[in-house]
Amino acid sequence: MFLHQYSSASFILFSPEVAKIVEAINKESGAQLSQEEEVISYLHNKERAVMKQLNDWKNELQQLKDMNKQLANKGEMRQLLEELQDSRQRITEVEETLKAEVNKLVKEKHNAIAGVKSAQDKIEALEAELEYLRVQVKVGGSSHSLGDSSLNDFSSDEVMNLKSELSSIKTRMLQMERSLKLKENEINSLQDQLNAKALSLDEAIKEIELLQKEHNSEETEKDRQQQQIEELSVQINGFQADMTTLKEKNKRLTEAKIELEEKVEGLNNEIESANVNLISTSRDTELYSSQKSNLQLELNEKVEEIKVLKERYELLEGKHMDAREELIVSKDQAGKMQKQIDDLYQQLVAKTGEFESISSRLHHQEDSQSTTEESLLSAQKQIDELKTNLSLSQLEYNKLKSENERDATNHSHEVSKLSREVTSLTDSLEAFRSQKADLSKDVEVYKVKLAELQARLSETQSDLSSHKEKEKVLSEERNRLTEEKHEAKLQAAKVEAEHKQEVMQLSRSLQDMKQQNLELKTNLDAAQTNMGFEKDRVNSELENVKKQLNKKENEIGKLSELASSSKKEAELKLGKIKELESQLNESEYQHKGKVEELNQAVRQRDQQIQSFEQSLRELDSESRSKKELEIQVRRLEDELQEQRSVEIRLRNELLSVNDKKDKDQSTIDQLKSTVADVESKQAVEVDKMKALVNEANEEIKQKQQQYEKEKTTLQDKFNQVSSDLKAAEATISVM
Repeated sequence: MFLHQYSSASFILFSPEVAKIVEAINKESGAQLSQEEEVISYLHNKERAVMKQLNDWKNELQQLKDMNKQLANKGEMRQLLEELQDSRQRITEVEETLKAEVNKLVKEKHNAIAGVKSAQDKIEALEAELEYLRVQVKVGGSSHSLGDSSLNDFSSDEVMNLKSELSSIKTRMLQMERSLKLKENEINSLQDQLNAKALSLDEAIKEIELLQKEHNSEETEKDRQQQQIEELSVQINGFQADMTTLKEKNKRLTEAKIELEEKVEGLNNEIESANVNLISTSRDTELYSSQKSNLQLELNEKVEEIKVLKERYELLEGKHMDAREELIVSKDQAGKMQKQIDDLYQQLVAKTGEFESISSRLHHQEDSQSTTEESLLSAQKQIDELKTNLSLSQLEYNKLKSENERDATNHSHEVSKLSREVTSLTDSLEAFRSQKADLSKDVEVYKVKLAELQARLSETQSDLSSHKEKEKVLSEERNRLTEEKHEAKLQAAKVEAEHKQEVMQLSRSLQDMKQQNLELKTNLDAAQTNMGFEKDRVNSELENVKKQLNKKENEIGKLSELASSSKKEAELKLGKIKELESQLNESEYQHKGKVEELNQAVRQRDQQIQSFEQSLRELDSESRSKKELEIQVRRLEDELQEQRSVEIRLRNELLSVNDKKDKDQSTIDQLKSTVADVESKQAVEVDKMKALVNEANEEIKQKQQQYEKEKTTLQDKFNQVSSDLKAAEATISVM
């Protein structure tokens, strides 16, 4: 107890003034060693008390530092709670975006399936039409229905009618040739009759001339000859009448012959035109057979391409299912992570309650500490008053020795009383320190749990980063699927365009077979009605595309609003980050100020220790208890070592504060990176929507171009049909 009291009050009594006072007391005391020992013991006790008070102040300073750390940990806990809430909001946003993307992928899948089915239906229709063409080529090589029925120029019934008309024309021509031959035979027989009658008439004329000669010679036979002449004249008149009738009949027959020859020439022309048409149809049939073979090859190629597209579609479907399963798994993982975060949040709430209870206890301890500090300050004031009284008593010692001795005894009693009060205060401080130690243990346990929570948070952040990477992979897969779908659409459009071109070529090759007016008019009316239907269909498709475009524009507006709101949130987060940086700078500045104060206190302590060492050296030369002084010196050296360890610990705390600042800076950087990621994702979504709008515009342009092409082709067909009608009417008028 004596050594403990001796080691705590040396900075007051081991000064040069006190040494002079002690020397004066020794000179004046003479042989009163007991009084001197009492003075020395008093001085040693005073020194020990002051040293003990300094140690207590040092411990209280350490406790204040621990309390500051706990308050900083409380701020960190609040910050962690805010970060957890932000992470939960980000997770909900990521889940919503994932749900939206899954729905979009499902819609795109259904659209792709519908597109593939429509392409398959078109290809099946093309195969059926080609099969029908094969059958028609085998039957007679005439026209058939390709594409829309309204665009066909001839049907199989029309070809059969043309064939029947051609056969009837041929039979009529044969009948007319037979009748012409009969008429020619009749004309030949009539000419033979006329020739025979002309010969008989010449013979009769010769006979008349002979008779006239004989009349000159034989007048007796004049009457008989006259009678014969009259009879012959009657016969000649009959013959002349027959000649006129035969001439008229011959004239009629020649006219009929001319008409028949003209009809034969017309029939020959018709036969030649029919032969030319048959030759052209045979050529067209040969051309069609070559085109059919080419179409068959192209059809086989298209079938192979369709098989390849089906395989690719099946692969894409499998990949889509895998991606969907991965999304489901990632969603389950996100739900598990959300549960873990909720558990961690509940643990944090419980720990915050514990921390608040600890903080209330700390406030209570701070209040008790403030009372102890006030008592220590009052004791210090009393010690200062005692020092002043002691100095006055030492100055007046020569004059008032008796009063000085009485004052010394009273003073010793007061000091003993004060020492007892100081011991009671030290006991209360030791109890306070034990409570502080318990609280520090609780704080250490809490720090360990907080480290575990931070590790879990880091694991959740790593899981979120892996989830983001999976999301990125899925978005790339979705982009690839959309590109492949676009390629499939382009290929289907290409196949359809080639099919339409082939249909146009075949329809143009079969347009030369038109010959009947009513059928052409019906085909023209059907083409016009179908043109109206096609125009209405294209207009409806354009209206649908415009509606889709308006929807896309509305979605882009919503996305822009979301981007602006997220930008505002990012600005708010940046403002919070700046506030955190300013708070960190302020806390760092405060820590630096505290460290400077501690360093200054350490320097003052070193100066005090140096003064103590000087006083100890002086007392070593003067005191008889050298061993006790050596023990005190060793104790002072131990205290110096402890002070140095305290300085090292303060430096370590400064390093930990810097590490904490670095960690806070890393969290700030992470928040900045998350804000940048959110902005980049929003920019990517906006670009995707712009790309979709551009694709919709391209589809509208393609459909408009296709509509213009179909319109021009229908106009060409209409012009061709009108020209064919005019040609048919001309041929009918000629016939």
